[in-house]
Amino acid sequence: MTVQRVVTVGVCVLLGGVLAACTGGSARTPAPTATVDAPSMTSIPERGGETVTVRDVLRRPEPTKGDVSHIEVRDADGLFWDGGLETVDLTRRGRSYRLFGRCLPATTGGTLVVDVLGPGQGAAGIPSTPEVSGPTVATLSIPCDGREASVDLSDLPASSGPLAVNGDTRQVEQGWAVLTRIA
Repeated sequence: MTVQRVVTVGVCVLLGGVLAACTGGSARTPAPTATVDAPSMTSIPERGGETVTVRDVLRRPEPTKGDVSHIEVRDADGLFWDGGLETVDLTRRGRSYRLFGRCLPATTGGTLVVDVLGPGQGAAGIPSTPEVSGPTVATLSIPCDGREASVDLSDLPASSGPLAVNGDTRQVEQGWAVLTRIA
């Protein structure tokens, strides 16, 4: 073999290898992959130092004998919300009550604002009922950080009790509030 033939064969082999590397399956650019931002299931500190998961935070406590009313809220912003409410009793003079609740935000900075409605303005001698509620007698603003917020109420007018979402509510994904007797 002559030197020219060896160089020609060598160049052909070299070019063939480069061409195979450029068009072969092993050197393909990987297909792009999508990334999805998913909510994290982080724990939230609870009173007393223990932690709870998001699922625990959103669960309304089991009803107790002292409960007056409760409200469960989803997708709330202003006066627009989805969920349910129930009034099972009315307040009585001389008793103390606690309004408490939790929520998680739809976006950063959500707040659930809940009103306790007073007795309705019925006719003389006709007792108030939950269906005929009066003006707001107490309000609780619940920051949507997963922690429980509460206020103790010792001076609610008799026959108060229904709960309502206040128009100052902003960006609530899910939440709840309960009015219960404490003394």
